[in-house]
Amino acid sequence: MLQSNLNRPASIPLNRYISSHNRNDVAVNDPKYISTFNKDNIGMSEASIYNYRGIDCCEKGKFDEGIEHFNKVIALVPKFAGAYYNRGIAYARKGDFDNAIKDFSRAIQLKPDDANAYNGLGFIYANKDNFDNAIENFDKAIQLNPDDAKIYYNRGTAYFNKDDVDNALRDYNRSVKLDPNDAKTYYNRGFTYANKGDFDNAIKDYTSAIKLKSNYAEAYNGRGGNYANKGDFDNAIKDYNRAIQIKPECAGFYYNRGDAYKAKGDFDNAIKDYNRAIQIQPNYAEAYNNRGTAYANKDEFDNAIENFDKAIQLQPDYVNAYHNRGTAYINKDEYNQAIKDFSKAIDLDFEHAVLAYRGRGVAYYTEDRFYRAIDDFSAVISFTPDDSFAYYARGMAYRNLLVFEKAIQDLSTAIRLKPDKAADAYTERGITYHSKGNVDHAIEDYNAAIALDSGFANAYTARGQAYHDKGEVEKAITDYNNAIELNPELAEPYTYRGLIYNEQGKVNKAIEDHSEAIVCDSDFAEAYLNRGQAYYTKNELDTAIADYDKAIHLNPELVEAYTHRGNAYRAKSELESAIADYTEALKHRPKVAESYWTRGEAWLLAKEWEAAKTDLTAAILQGVDVAAAFQNTHESIAALEQKIGERLPKEIVVLLTPLTGPFEIDQEARIALGMKYYGNDELSSGLAARLAGVPREEFWYLMGDYGLSLFTLDEEEACQ
Repeated sequence: MLQSNLNRPASIPLNRYISSHNRNDVAVNDPKYISTFNKDNIGMSEASIYNYRGIDCCEKGKFDEGIEHFNKVIALVPKFAGAYYNRGIAYARKGDFDNAIKDFSRAIQLKPDDANAYNGLGFIYANKDNFDNAIENFDKAIQLNPDDAKIYYNRGTAYFNKDDVDNALRDYNRSVKLDPNDAKTYYNRGFTYANKGDFDNAIKDYTSAIKLKSNYAEAYNGRGGNYANKGDFDNAIKDYNRAIQIKPECAGFYYNRGDAYKAKGDFDNAIKDYNRAIQIQPNYAEAYNNRGTAYANKDEFDNAIENFDKAIQLQPDYVNAYHNRGTAYINKDEYNQAIKDFSKAIDLDFEHAVLAYRGRGVAYYTEDRFYRAIDDFSAVISFTPDDSFAYYARGMAYRNLLVFEKAIQDLSTAIRLKPDKAADAYTERGITYHSKGNVDHAIEDYNAAIALDSGFANAYTARGQAYHDKGEVEKAITDYNNAIELNPELAEPYTYRGLIYNEQGKVNKAIEDHSEAIVCDSDFAEAYLNRGQAYYTKNELDTAIADYDKAIHLNPELVEAYTHRGNAYRAKSELESAIADYTEALKHRPKVAESYWTRGEAWLLAKEWEAAKTDLTAAILQGVDVAAAFQNTHESIAALEQKIGERLPKEIVVLLTPLTGPFEIDQEARIALGMKYYGNDELSSGLAARLAGVPREEFWYLMGDYGLSLFTLDEEEACQ
């Protein structure tokens, strides 16, 4: 909306009253006037001269000299109301409102029926933002002179500044009726209509003002703003062009035209106009801010941030600039900086902080700080309960925390609030159902998303995954094909289709698809992982390892990449590297019991018996059928012994032999096992205590016996 950038309603034209009021009232030769004076009228001839001199000085802007002349008038004729009135105007034009009030009040005391003095007093109170007193004086002026259009105009302006636009309109209507040729009244009424959202009537009034005053730059600017508010940016720009032609040094006109260009998507011309506005007015914070948004729309985020910096330097409490800079930082993936800016915006204006909470929520979400994101999206909902995006985003955060029921509730609310634009929400709710194992419900939601938006490639991709998990492979491939046809630059359907080809033994086709996914998104870690698996299937181990390396570089938290790279190193008999990768996988995901078997088996091949015994024991304690896993890999103990050229220790053989009863281990040995994993920083104290078979508090107590200490609690423990 450009309306807020338009000129405020015009002030009272005081100079008119200096000339008309006193040249009528201080005509010394007027017998009627002289007859109203008492014995002090002996000084009137000299007083008249000083009075005219005072008026002349004020009309030339020499207000101090004018006041000196009016002082002399008052000294000669102390009860002459007109002199006080004139001096009040001079004080008002100087900005000395307190002395102006004293003089207007004295003029009223001497001449209680002087409507102009009440009008002047009302004007002063209005300039002091005391609109109630201003209106009270305008009321009195109108009571004394009900046919003066300017007084209605002034009272309308006071009502406007009180946000009482209905009374303001009534007064402007009356003013127009009394004086239909005053362009400023049409201008102010147009401005008032605009603030009511009545842009058509606003345009009519600005047009009337322009007809009366063809070079009225502010009226062109105002009409342009209302065309912009109606989305008619071409006509807006035409009006701004005319305003600039009339007043080429008005920074605000360039600023408004820049906004119109920006709204049209013409960011280069917008920037040119903001440049000119800043050149004219170097401290124009709003112009820097909007130039920043234009650069941001061009994806020039460094230039954008530089402009937001300047806007904030000029106006440290500029909420929008902090918000806009935060958004630019998000686009640069500098989420901590974004969070700082959104937090500052919230601190500055909590009551209107919806956008800042939303932006900060997005930053927290992207940083995987889902609890914080939920808090911020909840704040958005508290301010705007019908904000479908906030429910959608909060639902996504809940899903990432595996709180599926709350995620489904929020996504369902997002769908209810905007059922016709809910393809995204249906898709994400489908993914949530899928994550819960409810594949049929998921497919229903994907169908609904596609029914709403048949061109939504992501919905086809997600449905393809659901069909794949149901074993309906051909349907999955069809959906991936559709997704690729709809959006050939979407990486996911290529790599998911590639996984199916890999399962079908079509390894070369799988590699082609994963490679295409990487072309679409060179930072897609999962595509490198999946292509690495395909190369592993072809026994191209070095190429596979190179892909796993890239996947880990892009996403160091991608556990599967460590595991598969470990498998590749194991296949190459590079057991030290394999064990290092399995260890890294365990650190990232210590709850996966099978990982202990995987590393334990690598320790066996490396003939590291004690380490193998530790991992195999941990795997068995967590429910892994180690004997079955061993047989699947090596067939028999004898086969492994032949492979490594050495007999296995008896305690290892016991662990690899099928159990005939419950697995038993000495309690002290089990505690030592838990302490070992905790000391190696492979398990949290909670998981280590579970492995040790003792309560967490007891585990903490026993740490000292093993030379360990509990320095900090991880987030999971701190929440419990």
